[in-house]
Amino acid sequence: MRNHTRLFLTIACLNLVCFGCSPDGAPQSTNRLQAGDVDQKKSAPRDRQVEAPRDSKDLTFEWSSSPPEVIGSERFSQQVRTALDLILSHSPESYSLIQRYVGAIKQGERSGMWAFSNPPVFEMADPTTFASVTWCAGSIAHDALHSKQYHDFKATHGAPVPSEVWTGKKSELACIAFQLEVLEKIGAPERELEHLKQLDGRHYDVNGDGKYSMEDYWQRDW
Repeated sequence: MRNHTRLFLTIACLNLVCFGCSPDGAPQSTNRLQAGDVDQKKSAPRDRQVEAPRDSKDLTFEWSSSPPEVIGSERFSQQVRTALDLILSHSPESYSLIQRYVGAIKQGERSGMWAFSNPPVFEMADPTTFASVTWCAGSIAHDALHSKQYHDFKATHGAPVPSEVWTGKKSELACIAFQLEVLEKIGAPERELEHLKQLDGRHYDVNGDGKYSMEDYWQRDW
């Protein structure tokens, strides 16, 4: 039973993603980010609903006024801290939100927000991290809002938290809007701003089959 719950938790956690962009006009069918050239896949919305395990009410954490812990290589840590400092200096209110809803930022093979974790962990892959400092900063802000959506619902209604509260098109559009707001404040390149304005919030369906599944997660290259 414990293993089943852990698997269910893993599947639910992977609903949230940090994503790339294609400011240079890259095809929408790609999802790959490279340093200085990020791109974004758009596809059909998922039709699968995934909820938190019913014992997730035990996964609580203490709100912190400290910066998120950064876990990764020296190069990764430096890039993330530079991005966080950029947000702090230009948008302190956004930085406060990140402090509250992201406990750690961890280097990983794929990007995703683990809102269930104690504390919440944003796992960020190198293509997203090193696309640019501003894109790194915006991605952190984007997924911090996903975590806020999850925890705000849980604080008011308890667990389980329905997947549509913090994933899916409506959730993504809100997080994209927040990401755009942060990027504007920190002076991001125009190509990143213009790309965000064109997104439709349906980037999570990597294989384009119209639904979200673990296959989409394993196919991520950002």
